[in-house]
Amino acid sequence: MKKQLIYTFLIATACCLSQHTFAQNKSISAPSDFKYEEQMPTPSVDISEYLQKNVKYPPAARAARIQGRVMLNFMVDSMGNIGDIKVVHSVHPLLDSEAVRVVRTMPKWTPGSIPGKRKGTDYTLPIEFRINGPAPQAPKPSVDIRSYLSKSIVYPADAKKKHIEGIVKVKFLIDTTGKVSEPVVTKYLYPSLDSEAVRIISKMPPFKPAMQNGKPVNVYFELPVNFKL
Repeated sequence: MKKQLIYTFLIATACCLSQHTFAQNKSISAPSDFKYEEQMPTPSVDISEYLQKNVKYPPAARAARIQGRVMLNFMVDSMGNIGDIKVVHSVHPLLDSEAVRVVRTMPKWTPGSIPGKRKGTDYTLPIEFRINGPAPQAPKPSVDIRSYLSKSIVYPADAKKKHIEGIVKVKFLIDTTGKVSEPVVTKYLYPSLDSEAVRIISKMPPFKPAMQNGKPVNVYFELPVNFKL
């Protein structure tokens, strides 16, 4: 027997909690018109209040203005323990990790049950990360980016032989000193071209760092690298 129950909670703008049970009862037989009273698992704390008090916004994510809704799926077992936590909708590794941490440390729940048997329940919980206040001033490159990229690209021989062209997008961190780090491909094209894009981004000269409230802050930046023969 599989049933679904949806709970709704607010955190930041909105936070909904959905559930569906997956325990099957094959040992109990009863007349077809008989109805069992099913007890759903319940949290031992107010979830909205718990999240508001315990979510710690990662400083690097806050500085980089990374925000959004992380969706987690987890199990409440027959003892009320939370486990098997999975990220089903990712925003950024920093926010994903914090969402998992705060759910993992949540107090035990009262487990769900049907007459004579406890059951496990599968939950999906969205956790909202929102930043208030003005956005930081954007970082400024110390060189002309288009000129730098066109001069720095070394077209991979295998891609050139196959006449592969297109755009690779790379996301990277610009820290408080303006240094470029953590380049990651966000739009792939071809392995050797992807690697070349990461290489030239990682070697970019320092930027003038982003500023917020008169202080330099870390921000993430994304650039398209155009490969054209």
